Amino acid sequence: MLERISIKNYAIIDNLNLEFHDGFSVFTGETGAGKSVLIGALGLLLGARSDSSMIRSDAENMTIEGEFSIADPEIQTYLSEFHIDDPSNIIIRREISQQGKNRVFINGNQETLSKLEDIGERLADMHGQHDHQLLLNKKVHGDVLDSFAGLIDLQKNFEIIYQETIKKLEEKNILEKNANSLKQEKDFYGNASKEITDADLKEQEEEELESELAQIQNKEKIADALNLAHQGVYAAEINAAMILEDAKKAMNSISSFSKKYEELSEILEDAIIKTRESGHLLSSYVEDIDFNTETLDNTLDRIALIKELKRKYQKNTIEELISYAQECQLLFDKADNLDEEIVKLSKEYQELLLKLHQEASILSKKRQSAGLEMSTKIEQELSFLGMESAKFEVKINYAKQDTSFFILNDTPIYISEKGIDRVEFMMSSNVGETPKPLAKIASGGEISRIMLSLKSALAKSDPVGTGVFDEIDAGIGGMIAHNVALKIQEISKRRQIFCISHLAQIASKADYHYQVRKEDDGNRTFTNVVLLTKEERIKEIARMLGGEGSSSETLAREMIG
Repeated sequence: MLERISIKNYAIIDNLNLEFHDGFSVFTGETGAGKSVLIGALGLLLGARSDSSMIRSDAENMTIEGEFSIADPEIQTYLSEFHIDDPSNIIIRREISQQGKNRVFINGNQETLSKLEDIGERLADMHGQHDHQLLLNKKVHGDVLDSFAGLIDLQKNFEIIYQETIKKLEEKNILEKNANSLKQEKDFYGNASKEITDADLKEQEEEELESELAQIQNKEKIADALNLAHQGVYAAEINAAMILEDAKKAMNSISSFSKKYEELSEILEDAIIKTRESGHLLSSYVEDIDFNTETLDNTLDRIALIKELKRKYQKNTIEELISYAQECQLLFDKADNLDEEIVKLSKEYQELLLKLHQEASILSKKRQSAGLEMSTKIEQELSFLGMESAKFEVKINYAKQDTSFFILNDTPIYISEKGIDRVEFMMSSNVGETPKPLAKIASGGEISRIMLSLKSALAKSDPVGTGVFDEIDAGIGGMIAHNVALKIQEISKRRQIFCISHLAQIASKADYHYQVRKEDDGNRTFTNVVLLTKEERIKEIARMLGGEGSSSETLAREMIG
């Protein structure tokens, strides 16, 4: 439920802070006092699109903040999916500036407007004269029926099976579509895999071959350098190793005189060891330098083979060639087992389709049964609201669709994630008339009462804790208005209700009565909202009855009870 709302610099509202309670709250006031502005502010709190023109003319920005307490576990779970810190208590803040900046905060964290829209749908239902037009859109009728019958979870389960079936059908169709081309290319994939695999390629092999080729092509230069180095280090009559040995002996002879001579002797010892190691390596390198013509030819042939494979299969590296060979082998194996794969996919699809048929049938039967129950319930509600002759029908049928994969009684029919049922609300207002779509027969006043009847019928299954009725009394009066008031009062026992009304009959049944007033301080006009005391409420209802005398107040007092 909505615990409080704060509005600053919105339209003709300067600074307004209101606290609310559970039950039925009514807002009344003179035409133009700002009742619709209050509803507009609540709409912004729930995610409605903003307009900087609504900012008070002498202000830079407007701010609207509201706090909701959430008791329903289902809605708390839903809010948790949005990573809301405390889903049992939601504080929403909207900040809109003259420059068009629009910021949304939920429990102190800045969020997107689209996220607020999703969350707002779970916090409150708003029903105004224009919102009633939603009832005329048959696309929402199925959702309303499912909500009435408690079929939301069953429908969600059906949606999962539907999506699995669609995915499997697409897999099967793609495989069948590509079957011929895959079979035709089977030999190519097999040959490509074999040719690359037979080449026995190794990662980094190309770099090693290029290095080897460079050594072969520079054989004489390498041999001269290695021989010269070997002679100087180890093989010459006077070589580096011998000179270092003599130097070490000289240092050894004086090492006892100073620590630094001893350290130098150790350094020379290390140099001798490294010189001997380099001598052995140079010796082995000189022996290995014998590159022959066959080695050169083999290296050139190997390099040419790798370049040809990269050119042929349009790859840049040996690693890519190896990976491509593996892909070709997979495609070759797949093409080899294509018929088996198609049979396997077809079997899986048929199993899912059978399950889809079963679930669609269960869902449809439950909707058929719920449709009859709902029709009876709505007719009872409408009769109570002054439409005794009204007939309400929940029409459920199937639609033929030639391209559909779902066949029922040898006929392809339309199916979606919602099921196979096309639900539409039909009604006749007078005896003897055939029920027709709501859009063709219902007047504004009738639509208001139908909406109220639906909300009454759905009250037990609707988890949303707050409902807002903006002038639901349009086009009604007298005893009908009295009954509408009783119905709103009944709904308010299960959820918080806000109602803007011009009718005393409705205002008199509220638990809390707020008066919307337009005031001015001599410089500017602003809207104020006041929670009325019992005596103030009597005077306001007397005004709504059209009189200010004692008789009107007496009637108002009787109406409040």
